[in-house]
Amino acid sequence: MKYGRCECGGKIVERRIKYLRRFRGQLFEFDNVPVGVCMECGERIFKGTVLERLEQLTNQRQIFRKKRVLSVGVYTL
Repeated sequence: MKYGRCECGGKIVERRIKYLRRFRGQLFEFDNVPVGVCMECGERIFKGTVLERLEQLTNQRQIFRKKRVLSVGVYTL
């Protein structure tokens, strides 16, 4: 996929990442998600089609292979 240039002027290259997303109060983890990453500032840019696909997958929860239990630290300010 082509991403062009970042607002900072840096070159954007495609990487595959692990992406955590909260949807309707549940946390989902996606592996191997394509995203553009700026080599200067590190900003991540998702294509609209990728975000749409992630939303479709969260709506079809039965297709997830397994559940993982994650420990999360909670801090109060």
